[in-house]
Amino acid sequence: MANITVERVETRIYRGSNGRGQEVMIGPKDTEGVFSPGELLQLALAGCAGMSSDLAITRRVGEVPRTVEVEAVHHETEDRFTSFAERITLHADIDAETLEAVRQVAIRAIETGCTIGLTIERSAPVSHEIVAG
Repeated sequence: MANITVERVETRIYRGSNGRGQEVMIGPKDTEGVFSPGELLQLALAGCAGMSSDLAITRRVGEVPRTVEVEAVHHETEDRFTSFAERITLHADIDAETLEAVRQVAIRAIETGCTIGLTIERSAPVSHEIVAG
């Protein structure tokens, strides 16, 4: 199967790995030292938006520092998110005209090149299999 795996460490705590030796601890959001699955989804969305827009932004304003934030709205009674809002902050003094040009190309790059965002927006079926071995 895939090279993405999680292995149980203790009750509701898992160690995720990617086959290239990178690991992340996963667990409930009230547990110290772990990311919750929802936080990982938001990180994936933020990272994907940043990576997808990186070249478009750099071509217009250069190597300016930037951050990507994602805010998720959680449904009150169902265990799911209902929406995500991304914000890319360019840490540079940029005039309004340049910022608007950057905004347009960055959003277009994200909307066409961010696998995570496209998957969330279009929904992907998830199958489940449980085996012994």
